[in-house]
Amino acid sequence: MNRNCEYGVILESGAGDWQIFQQDDAGVAAIPLAGRYALKPDQKPGKVAVQVRLVREDGYAAVTAGLDWQAAQTRPDGAWAATLRNVPRGGLYRLESCLQLDDGPIEWAIRGDMAHHLGVGDIWLITGQSNAAGYGKTPVEDGPELGVHAFTADGRWKLAAHPLGDSTGTLYPPNREDANGWRFAPADEFLPARNVPRCDRDLRAKPGSLPVAESIQSHAMTIPWFKHHRPEIIEQHAASFRKVAENYPSG
Repeated sequence: MNRNCEYGVILESGAGDWQIFQQDDAGVAAIPLAGRYALKPDQKPGKVAVQVRLVREDGYAAVTAGLDWQAAQTRPDGAWAATLRNVPRGGLYRLESCLQLDDGPIEWAIRGDMAHHLGVGDIWLITGQSNAAGYGKTPVEDGPELGVHAFTADGRWKLAAHPLGDSTGTLYPPNREDANGWRFAPADEFLPARNVPRCDRDLRAKPGSLPVAESIQSHAMTIPWFKHHRPEIIEQHAASFRKVAENYPSG
């Protein structure tokens, strides 16, 4: 589709379908948005306003009063930007936009782009070799669950589903692999849907513990086994651990 032919509010960055945003220590996230707006050739309004809001997908109410319709910053060249702040952990949410002309009623504004199935929670990085790629052969009942999403090898957010190492449309050629043993990734045991309280309705965390994570250092934080001596790959792995150690101190 040629998006240059569209009019209204066009969302170009900041949020996409199925995306999860990392919560901070207060349990909220900020969602920066940006794009452009366009009018029909015959539209000559005296005032133009890009409006955005965040609503719950199980209804049509704004997530909070502070996340109802709010005006974005706009420029004469048609660019716009906004940041939705204090988005509470949970979901799923829908981002809506519209183009308001001459302070007219929101109900009669030009409908703009949307982003569906958004959530705020925790983002986990699964890294490693066979355990992360999904070479496990044990049958398991672990179907997709709303609220458990994945940023996949094709560069898009999706509903998480086995195998998480799916190489369809991958942006990374090594992801194709030279084996076809994918069934279930043992690493996924750290992120089972059944351990997320009512994640199909509400992602808000409740007090409690995740038993499989209580000794995570002995399961997931060990030095990986490298089958081949490839210094550049080993250095990439070491850099990942270094980044975490330097930027996310324990305690």
